[in-house]
Amino acid sequence: MKVFFAPDYPDKEFYSLAAIFHHLDYLVTESPDDHFDFAMLWQDSTHVEVPPILQEVARYKPVLNLHCTDISKNRVEKAFRSIFGYGSFIDPTAYYGQCIEKTDENARGGALIDCPIASPRDGFVYQQLIDSGHDGVQIEYRTPVILGTIPIVNIARSDLPQGPLEDRQWYPPTPTAVAGIYTEKECELILELCRDMGLDFGELDILRSRADGKLYILDVNKTPAGYGLRNRFQWRPQAKRKSLAILAECLDRQIRLQLGS
Repeated sequence: MKVFFAPDYPDKEFYSLAAIFHHLDYLVTESPDDHFDFAMLWQDSTHVEVPPILQEVARYKPVLNLHCTDISKNRVEKAFRSIFGYGSFIDPTAYYGQCIEKTDENARGGALIDCPIASPRDGFVYQQLIDSGHDGVQIEYRTPVILGTIPIVNIARSDLPQGPLEDRQWYPPTPTAVAGIYTEKECELILELCRDMGLDFGELDILRSRADGKLYILDVNKTPAGYGLRNRFQWRPQAKRKSLAILAECLDRQIRLQLGS
């Protein structure tokens, strides 16, 4: 398979898609004049404008993430609240307790702060502190989505938030069957949110509240990473190979179904 990317392509080894393509021996082109099997909108940014060439390609070939042009925290919250019927945002000037302050841009970072505050910072959002802890660590469901399917859930564990989120210690993730994490109805809602946001390929960061069992989708990433040589997520080799193989098999199967091959 050869894939046309615009306006950029996954040129860093830490991108999940780069690892998947290496696993599948897929090739990449940045030229629409080359022969290619399908295309993908790719830019590692919160907002992206669709190049006209991809609009043209979409008339005769699949273009992944063509309509996924805004993954800001506000956009995610809007879709989440509409589909799930509740949200994660709070008013930091009226809320009493701790919350998470994050930039609206899709970027790492954020911090645990005490509320109320005098006024919110421009360009930031304020999310309630979701207690998803178990045995002294926070549990996060890193949930890949590939062309309308959830192939696996990688359970990530970290220290409980205390100050800057970047200071947390992460522990090796565990690839887990979807049925062991989400109900069928929850999967339907997650995929509905992805359709609303135009996400064909990406990853969601999801917490389950220990208090009431509800899911909270906090981030949507259309250029997910985590399989790089620096091993920022502390993968164990066998678990990394398992997760990557499942993602690769799913992408190859789903795209061949779309292509009718």
